[in-house]
Amino acid sequence: MTAHQRTPLAILWSILAVIFFSDAAQASPRPAWWADAQAQASNDGYVLVDGGEMEVLRREGRALLMDVRPDYEFAMGHVPGAINMEFHLGDQHELPMNRAKRLAELLGPDHGRTIVIYCRSFM
Repeated sequence: MTAHQRTPLAILWSILAVIFFSDAAQASPRPAWWADAQAQASNDGYVLVDGGEMEVLRREGRALLMDVRPDYEFAMGHVPGAINMEFHLGDQHELPMNRAKRLAELLGPDHGRTIVIYCRSFM
């Protein structure tokens, strides 16, 4: 094989190597931890949605979007239509009465409505 014949093969192998080792080739649609998190969510009675699923719910107006980041982060930018109520780690087991009342007001009377809660960790 002449040098002239090897050049196209070298270029082809270089292109294939770049494609194979690129982030796009290695990327999966969901992070590696997603299946475990989804199983835990199912055990706890809720469902995880990804950004695409959340966008569909938002556009269709089928869900209440709740941003639980601090108000200053919410003010810097948030999903259109979202409401803000900051949560703390201590809120995990019990809310103080005033915060429970505010949450009930934000959620409204429809107990069957889909609620999407998000924070910076999964954005």
